[in-house]
Amino acid sequence: MKNKSIILTVILLIIASGAYFRNNAIANIRNVDFLSIFAIGVLFGVLLVQIFQLIKTKN
Repeated sequence: MKNKSIILTVILLIIASGAYFRNNAIANIRNVDFLSIFAIGVLFGVLLVQIFQLIKTKN
């Protein structure tokens, strides 16, 4: 079950990253861009916590 949640988090992170990089590159950061960057950071943090917990339980 833990591996499925890690895979789901990776898929969501890929989708969020793709949606961010698909936007046009402009000089200023809009609110949507800020929220996209924030969502990518949150998903990456969740992924790191899940991986650390998986490593910790295997030891």
